[in-house]
Amino acid sequence: MKQNFDNHHFREQFPAIKNIGMVYLDSAATALKPQVMIDTINDYFANNGATVHRSLHQTGKETTEQYEAARYKCASLINSPAVENVIWTRGATESINMIAYGYLQHAIKDGDEIIINDAEHHSNLIPWLMVAKIKGAKIVRLPLRENGTIDVQCLDTLISAKTKFIALTQMSNVTGFMPDIQAVIEKAHRKGVKVAVDGAQGAAHSPLDVIASGIDFYVLSAHKMYGPTGVGVLYYSPNIADEFFPVYGGGQMLSTLEGETIIPKKSPFKYEAGTPNIAGILGFGAVLDWLKNYDMEVLKNHSKQLVDIIDRELQSTVPGYIRYSQPGSSILSFNISGLHHVDFSTLLSEFGISIRSGKHCAIPLMKHFGISGTLRASLAPYNNESDAFHFIDAIKQTLKILRP
Repeated sequence: MKQNFDNHHFREQFPAIKNIGMVYLDSAATALKPQVMIDTINDYFANNGATVHRSLHQTGKETTEQYEAARYKCASLINSPAVENVIWTRGATESINMIAYGYLQHAIKDGDEIIINDAEHHSNLIPWLMVAKIKGAKIVRLPLRENGTIDVQCLDTLISAKTKFIALTQMSNVTGFMPDIQAVIEKAHRKGVKVAVDGAQGAAHSPLDVIASGIDFYVLSAHKMYGPTGVGVLYYSPNIADEFFPVYGGGQMLSTLEGETIIPKKSPFKYEAGTPNIAGILGFGAVLDWLKNYDMEVLKNHSKQLVDIIDRELQSTVPGYIRYSQPGSSILSFNISGLHHVDFSTLLSEFGISIRSGKHCAIPLMKHFGISGTLRASLAPYNNESDAFHFIDAIKQTLKILRP
């Protein structure tokens, strides 16, 4: 049952907020964890500890049931047509690599084209570049506007008879920009082109409905949406089941082995070789249950409003303030003219502020902007106005040191 958003109550459920003793504004890197997730993981290690899909004893059966229940919850989150199409991975990066080597490497040939863009996180760039090099495929770049956003209408001229695949993010980890995913999918599918969407940032705010969108591949990371590290999700459309092959071999992924002939299990198990991150997956399942208490649109808007407070104050009071992120986002990427982002973030830490500085795993985008990196504050629903004003004050105190 949804409830009116109570920021104080929401915040109270994150013990790290009190324990780290700093204002945490780095949620785009990884979100803090609610007590319910911590308790679930601790309970598994303290009171269970069994593995899944192997032992027939009672504890093993119970763990397997909880493990698969988490998969159902994740399938529900993205409205998957079948739970069999939801694969557990170690994170969005591994999910993307599995698409690259389990699908794309088999689907393209010399001269085929892959469309990417320079605003992507490296995790949604490097695997495609590597496969293109192996197969002799051509990389085609969707051009960026001056502000680092993409115009999906350019696909009308970029997609050719040789185009086989498009990869793009649901939400930029630098600008916060969210492209029109539906338009991309429709344009691609009219030409028989497959689409993979990196939801590592976007899923924490607006999980993609995979049925409504018709997406071919969708990936996400649990740790960016209040879950544990080391847990990711890969969704693939049932329409490409025969074209998507296992990347890893090992225990529990095969039905039988006849000489040198490998007969894998059915999906999703044929993609999940080895012992998984059981505790992490159970913890993520608990987070998905917990999230049902909240309207994700309300959570997203709360974070955006805090960014707006910070942005307005910096625009009006800080000379040389340059914003790179898009309005209406929970991400604020910026620089202050004449000051290095690393120096600035180091001093902000001394004033109790946790933010990120650097290239944010987006070197091509930094080159597009003509900069070496940015400061990035990324806010979450557990932040409040006090955090925002503490951050503003810390910036002004830092400026007194760097601009005496």
